[in-house]
Amino acid sequence: MSDYLATLFNADGFMPHGHCFLWLPEILWLHVVSDIVIGLSYYSIPFAIIYFAFKRQDLPFRYVFLLFGAFIVLCGATHFFSVWVLWYPDYGPEGIVKALTAIVSVITAVIVWKSIPAALTLPSPLQLQEMNSKLKQTNLHIEQEVAKRTAELGDSERKLQQSQKMEAIGNLTGGMAHDFNNQLSVIIGNLDSLDEHLEENSEAHQLAQASLKAALRGADLTRRLLAFARQQPLQPRATDINKLIEDIAKLLGRILGENIKIFLSLAPDIWQVIIDPVQLDAALTNLATNARDAMPKGGNLMITTSNRHLDAEYAAQHPEVTAGDYAMIEVSDTGNGIPPEVIGRIFEPFFTTKARDKGTGLGLSMVFGFIKQSNGHISVYSEAGSGTTFRLYLTRVAAKEIPETNLHATVSAYGGQ
Repeated sequence: MSDYLATLFNADGFMPHGHCFLWLPEILWLHVVSDIVIGLSYYSIPFAIIYFAFKRQDLPFRYVFLLFGAFIVLCGATHFFSVWVLWYPDYGPEGIVKALTAIVSVITAVIVWKSIPAALTLPSPLQLQEMNSKLKQTNLHIEQEVAKRTAELGDSERKLQQSQKMEAIGNLTGGMAHDFNNQLSVIIGNLDSLDEHLEENSEAHQLAQASLKAALRGADLTRRLLAFARQQPLQPRATDINKLIEDIAKLLGRILGENIKIFLSLAPDIWQVIIDPVQLDAALTNLATNARDAMPKGGNLMITTSNRHLDAEYAAQHPEVTAGDYAMIEVSDTGNGIPPEVIGRIFEPFFTTKARDKGTGLGLSMVFGFIKQSNGHISVYSEAGSGTTFRLYLTRVAAKEIPETNLHATVSAYGGQ
């Protein structure tokens, strides 16, 4: 091996390659300049490739870039040796460089060919553009969903705060109304007894009757407050709400006046509910009179019944709602509507947009309290100038859950009408 290497590095007996060109300057310098330029270019290209490969650690097939850089470096070295051997016949070292170049070129060629199937799976610029477009659309969709969800959470938080506020007002109102009602019971009882003893004294008798009427109005006021606070005594029973509404409609025709047209759309297969029919009658009458006041020039009052299922998503948006099946009563009018700045307060006790002598502000709060006490749900939708819609959701009760006494009570309650 040492002899072989000595032979490779021994230039004795060889002539410089320039002799082949007969040392003609034109040919000699043509080769010299061309080889130097090619060699310098070869040295510049691999350094750029290697620098790029090291900077982009995420590149697939980085080893191919490195091998290709090494191959080009060796190619550049062969060109510099071609210049060298023009004057110095060191053909052995030149052959060694060419052999290394051949080995690296073979390895590079094999790896490049093996990498082609995987390289063909890389996305094209057009595919990358399409993917980027889809990614932008996905990001936009996510941003929209986040904004929507944020708005829903904000709305749910506001509704929860409103529910908590109504609960707090109800607890305070209920406590005060209960104590006041106890005091009124004593006052009414004493006034009633006093009235009997003053029948011979007309002036005192009139004063006693006026005082008794005022006390009874106060008792009615406390009853409404107790209704809002969900503390009024109820007598729930199995109720045919379609039949109840048909009976109410006959009375409402006289109460509302001729310029209010009443339309009924009652689902024949409406689900059964257990509720206090007297209080439901009062709640619907209250909504109807409010609708009349919102239509001073006349209009239409629509009462509709239907079966509804409130899912978990709706319940999540309305914290006070339990998901499930409900029989719904919808009361709509074509009146002035409720301004958006006050619609969130309409169920608060003593809140009213009417003149002082037109209402106490307890009608809707009584409806609200009754529906909540009956484990139901009430919602309102209104647009200024387009009317208002109240929806009463009454919890569905399966027939097997209705006591037999309730069924008989329902028949007797409506059988004679």
